[in-house]
Amino acid sequence: MLALSQTTGYAILALGCLSRNPGAFVLAKDIAKCTGIPWAYLSKVLHTLEKHGIVESRRGYRGGFRLRRPAEQVSLEDIAAVLERQWPPQCLLGFQDCQGERNCPFHEFWQREREVIREKLRSTTLGDLTASPLMIDQVRLAWCGSGRDGAAQPRRGGRKQKLGPSKSERSKSDGCNSA
Repeated sequence: MLALSQTTGYAILALGCLSRNPGAFVLAKDIAKCTGIPWAYLSKVLHTLEKHGIVESRRGYRGGFRLRRPAEQVSLEDIAAVLERQWPPQCLLGFQDCQGERNCPFHEFWQREREVIREKLRSTTLGDLTASPLMIDQVRLAWCGSGRDGAAQPRRGGRKQKLGPSKSERSKSDGCNSA
């Protein structure tokens, strides 16, 4: 399949949530609530991103995850390179030996298109995505962590925080019934 994996999609959502909290550490459980990503899976994705320098983490009081650099400096290629084995695939038809004299009928076409795709991933940043109205609507980033609109905020003392609109508020505002 030519689409990026669900894992990469989850990473983009999580990083989008972090980009709404520049410089602040956000708990994985708060990111999970904001994005609807299962917490255990999200935790693995975030630790993989940390190993490759896209996010940093801090343990303990006021701990969590945050972007290592501004969202405008994180390309989709950076994210895909960490989480995808080989994307886009070497051969459109999936042949292992598609090279040299053993090219498939799509080889030349696919080499050109691969470069177009790579350039688009290189030139599109996390900041571009999180500013997109479609992305904001689809993943409810509008209330993910900005503090001004009642979302998850960096931890301050032992007070409970409102993590976002209630399920009924989300249903009314964007037609989404799941967290």
